[in-house]
Amino acid sequence: MVDFKPEAALLLDADGDVLLANSRFEQLTGFGEPDWTDLMARQVLLVHESEDNPLDIKYLREFNQSMYLLTSRNKIHLVRVSVTEIEGQKFLCLINPVSAVGESESLNAGVADMQSMTLKTTEDKINPKPEPPAVKEPRRDLQHDLRTALNGILGFSSLLMKEEAVHLEPKLSGYVSHIFRNSNKLKKLIENEVGPEGGNQLDLNLSVVDLWQLIGKLKQDFDPKAHEAGVEINVIPGSAVKMLSDSSRIEVVLGYFLETAVRYTRTDEVKITGRINQQNSCFELVMDNLGLDIPDSVIKELNKQFQYARYDLQSTEFASVPGLKQVLNEINLLETKLSFQQGNHFGQILTFSFNSCFHEGSADAEEELSAKLARRQPAVLIVEDDKINAQVLKVYLKDVKDVVIAFSGNEALNILARRHDSGSAFDFVLMDIGLPEPWNGVLLKQEIIRRWPGYGKVPVIAQTAFVHRDWTDQIEAAAFQGVLTKPVRRLELLYMLHKLMIYN
Repeated sequence: MVDFKPEAALLLDADGDVLLANSRFEQLTGFGEPDWTDLMARQVLLVHESEDNPLDIKYLREFNQSMYLLTSRNKIHLVRVSVTEIEGQKFLCLINPVSAVGESESLNAGVADMQSMTLKTTEDKINPKPEPPAVKEPRRDLQHDLRTALNGILGFSSLLMKEEAVHLEPKLSGYVSHIFRNSNKLKKLIENEVGPEGGNQLDLNLSVVDLWQLIGKLKQDFDPKAHEAGVEINVIPGSAVKMLSDSSRIEVVLGYFLETAVRYTRTDEVKITGRINQQNSCFELVMDNLGLDIPDSVIKELNKQFQYARYDLQSTEFASVPGLKQVLNEINLLETKLSFQQGNHFGQILTFSFNSCFHEGSADAEEELSAKLARRQPAVLIVEDDKINAQVLKVYLKDVKDVVIAFSGNEALNILARRHDSGSAFDFVLMDIGLPEPWNGVLLKQEIIRRWPGYGKVPVIAQTAFVHRDWTDQIEAAAFQGVLTKPVRRLELLYMLHKLMIYN
């Protein structure tokens, strides 16, 4: 593509990295292929200190303006730079000397050398002397791109695994299984590569959890510590309980409070019992007792939360108990509530209320949830610019008749306006965060509520491939009723919709 351009041309990615350069660019700058493969456009295309460099942004955008081109000999030329997006996350950059566009042919001699002029760039001046090769930082949006692609692969392969036609062909079934397994391996690899400044804090790894089996495992782990403290952990199982939840997060929460109980109990026994609360449609797990180590002010703060509210992690009360804020974050994601009461043995009795979706465990959890949604027939708007991912979501909701797709923010607004004019509304909105300009999912959610205030009560679920802290903080601040991290599993989506349908 760039080779056939008569002007100097670069192919850039969304971060401004140079992917390709043509021979005209090499002639104009003196940078050969070994040089430009390690370049970023902002290193060679500069502006005056008083100006904003259009390349000095988080994600590259289209522009057309005069800039200074830095050569390999530390000389600068005035050029006209045009940047155009040619496909998703790829940009064509054309560079014309000013003489080719009718502007002044040269600069004042006093600014011809880099040392005589301060230019705005986010990189250090290029040093022509040999230096040890720099380690290239990973692209911030690499996780986003990988997760977006994996969403389609994992989505369709998971659906194919359930198709009867695939089960009837052993070879085909084997192929699909290999695709699915290897895609999951790739998903785990990219999840492990999230840097310390970011993190996937919003995911629930849903499965059918046998709660008593999980508690039995915890008892086994904590028994040696309990025996050292002269304490017995006594588990009295109630009725069989299986629920859709995240077993690893439940284990973190129960383990935290079980350790507290073993250390501070006022008796020689920590007793764990459970019961189904038919009135509140939840399962209550009771731990008796935790002793008195948790301050009364903290217990008062925890007890005042109503059933479905999230705990305010900014509360200064929680900072006085080591590790509590991290555990409360897990509890918020699990939709679990805590309540404390004074026991007979001068120690706190803790009750966990699990509001997860219960089922008998004999049926397919996905199909059971899908059937429940089908009976209610909600109207769902999917806002997703990637057509493959939009199709995955629509197929996930194959039993729901009223599912509409918008491929951009503007399309979504038009669809919502027509739905509003017809006197109806959507019951759910699945909102992609990484929408094309001028919208992203956070801004679009705000605009929808501004135009139609009634949508302030409609659950809007973020579905995102952004996992770094700067984005997860924005998503949480925007008060989405749910968050699904790509690649989205069908079970997670159905669970989220069913849960919100009950609550609303």
